[in-house]
Amino acid sequence: MVKTRLYLIRHGQTINTPKGVFRYNGYLDVDITREGITQMESVALFLKERPLKNVYSSDLIRAFRGAKIIASYHGLIPVVMPDFREIKQGLWEGLTFEEIISFFPLETEKKFSDIVNYRIPGGENFIDAHNRVIPKIESLMWENKGSEFVVVAHGGVNMIILAHYLKMELKDILRLKQDFGCINIIDFYDDFPQVRLINGNLRFDDYFL
Repeated sequence: MVKTRLYLIRHGQTINTPKGVFRYNGYLDVDITREGITQMESVALFLKERPLKNVYSSDLIRAFRGAKIIASYHGLIPVVMPDFREIKQGLWEGLTFEEIISFFPLETEKKFSDIVNYRIPGGENFIDAHNRVIPKIESLMWENKGSEFVVVAHGGVNMIILAHYLKMELKDILRLKQDFGCINIIDFYDDFPQVRLINGNLRFDDYFL
């Protein structure tokens, strides 16, 4: 039985999310902090001795910078894939949860009454994102069959991928935690996926935050 391994990484800390402040960045192209770079360097060192065939990345800078760091240890150039962009948040992009409640109270109520189907104005819903992300990850799994490869993406995208292979419903994906710079591992044995690790963090103190 042939094993294919995916290392699914979330990008490092972003410049507009200091001290754990959550923002709906979506397609907003924000860079990572010095701490974010350190997080991705830790991931790169963890994967340094792994026989990586390819490194793929969202085209947003916060993911691509980390992908370049990881790829540099293997003489690889990250392959940019716009399909791995974060879920588009439309009018909410760049805002905190407190701000969206204040600015868009009716939309907030609609969103959290139906998180799977509701589209934030100008954005995507979970189904839209699922329909662009899963076909791409499936194609990469077959292209890299028998090898190990990396995808550096985003919290929402990673949760969609993990939920798909865990056979979770989309309405439950927020039960899955994705910290900045975390590692997820999925092994594929032909058509059978086995999730080996979720939200692995090389800085164990972060689990207690």
